[in-house]
Amino acid sequence: MTRGAEYRYADYGYGTYLTYQYTVKFGNVSATAYCVQPSKPGPGTGTYTINKVGDGKALAKVCYYGTKASGDDGFFTEENGYGNLSAGARFILVHLAASYANGSGDAFSGANTTAQNLAKKLYNYCISQPDIPDVAMSFSDANVKAYVDGSSQRTKDITFKADALQTITMKLPAGVKLHNLSTGKTSKAGANVEICGGTKVYLSAPLTQVSDVAGSWFATMKGSITKDYSAYKISTGSGNQDLALVFGEGVDDEKYVDFKVFWVQQASVKVIKKDAKSDAKLSGAVFGLYSDAECTKLITQLPATDENGEASVQITKTQETVYLKEITAPSGYRINATAYNVKLEVSKTTTVTVPDEEQLGQLTVYKEGQVLTGADVTENGTTFKYEKRRQKGAIYDVYAGADIKTAYGAKVYSKGDLVKENLTTDTNGAIVLKNLHLGTYVVKEKQAPTGFYNAGEEKYVTLSYAGQNVDVVFSETTFTNDRQKAEVIVTKQDKDTENPLDGGIFGLYAASDITNADGTVVVKKGTLIQKVTTGADGTAKFTADLPLGFSYDVKEVQAPEGYVRNTEDVYTFALSYTNDKEAKQTFKHTFKNERVIAKISLKKQDKETKKGCSTGRCYFRKGSLWTVCP
Repeated sequence: MTRGAEYRYADYGYGTYLTYQYTVKFGNVSATAYCVQPSKPGPGTGTYTINKVGDGKALAKVCYYGTKASGDDGFFTEENGYGNLSAGARFILVHLAASYANGSGDAFSGANTTAQNLAKKLYNYCISQPDIPDVAMSFSDANVKAYVDGSSQRTKDITFKADALQTITMKLPAGVKLHNLSTGKTSKAGANVEICGGTKVYLSAPLTQVSDVAGSWFATMKGSITKDYSAYKISTGSGNQDLALVFGEGVDDEKYVDFKVFWVQQASVKVIKKDAKSDAKLSGAVFGLYSDAECTKLITQLPATDENGEASVQITKTQETVYLKEITAPSGYRINATAYNVKLEVSKTTTVTVPDEEQLGQLTVYKEGQVLTGADVTENGTTFKYEKRRQKGAIYDVYAGADIKTAYGAKVYSKGDLVKENLTTDTNGAIVLKNLHLGTYVVKEKQAPTGFYNAGEEKYVTLSYAGQNVDVVFSETTFTNDRQKAEVIVTKQDKDTENPLDGGIFGLYAASDITNADGTVVVKKGTLIQKVTTGADGTAKFTADLPLGFSYDVKEVQAPEGYVRNTEDVYTFALSYTNDKEAKQTFKHTFKNERVIAKISLKKQDKETKKGCSTGRCYFRKGSLWTVCP
């Protein structure tokens, strides 16, 4: 600080004290300073501490409007009647008004009434003026990142924190618009826009700003107010006066403010969904983009793939790699659980092709039939016991029950086409068809296992889509065949007349040991199986459910009344399997019986002598018929 010219109050008719004009240099800035404690001596030239006055608006106004810092003569004009005052008189009055604004108790020490009145008028004039421009300026946030807003991008709301008189000019880059929220106006893209202090704005740009122009924009803007009018004090020690000043009084101090925006870095991801075994493109698949490799943190979900198997999404690049994973598989397909690494490139599209496996079906056909397991034997006959077991050796053909198509719509079989032939059940009584396309199939029995009847049965089986998390659709069907049965009929006739005879009783016997399916003898040779009695038509039918593969005997047990039992005729037959087209075999045999013949001899005696008589007649009646014997 340099002490300059001396101004004595008495020289201007203002009293008895004096003051000095001081010039302060702070860096490359200089200003005029005023003593604000008149009762103390003024400090000499030297280096002192300078401090900004936090609540110094009144002091700053006196220093601003009391000098030419405001751009005109302010208080000292012809209109106010003070235009003829000399520079020294003006300096003393500003010094006194500044002391008064500083709140100094000795503000008017050594000043007469004239000086005090003028100083107070000057003070009141300055206080009544608008707030002086403040050179300070900043943004509420000078380093911002844009974000996606619909089909474009924008910054957050930003306030230009400055005096209302302070302005800057923002030269927008190509594609960028400024939205003035304070005025409601929007600039043209790339325009030069003036912003005044207190204005709230935001910037917008196309989503392609990074690729079209640049990834960020930085600007340094000069404020329209180039002087600092804040009040400062210089402390010169307890024995000397403090000084007050306002920087900017005739001294330029250009101020600048910086602003930077980082535009959204957009990257695109495209997925192509295809069938794993063909080039067929699949619609309806839904994918998610995740920020973590475990795919637990979803960034966004892509739209379902279209008829070309494609789906795309544009996202903000916040990391180098994201992860693509299928959420929903197309109908008819198994979901692909793989997470695909996707490296993002700004303003470019990364394409990933993801295959899906078609869900296929597996069909199992079982063959069942009865086998002999045991027998209940009593004196009255035998009852055979059977149970169902799986049968090997059955042969099937499989046909398409409807048009069979792949999951992507290609026809594999037309309705009625042969899919597989000559499928033979194994030792477990099963055949398995794998890798069948979903749809309806017809299973037809071509040949029954040995010992069973083939009724030409066919069954429809439908393999339906079971959802994306199922690897294979399983279905099964069971065919049950009847055993080939035996029908055994006996006929009883008179040997001479061949007329049918009722009342004949016949027995059916095991002609050999009978074993069950496991090889155990359950009925021994000669065991009675069943008895039957002929009816009026001379016939009788055995109803026993005979097992195949054994021999049987039919014998007469009791002859009809008046006939001799035929012990010589034993009918033996072997019940052996013929073919699967015969449901039953019929065995018939006719047994013939002779009548019982009686010879009657009569002897005639004298009752008293007991001697024989050669003459006489007798009568013999059979039923209602009388016969005369000679």
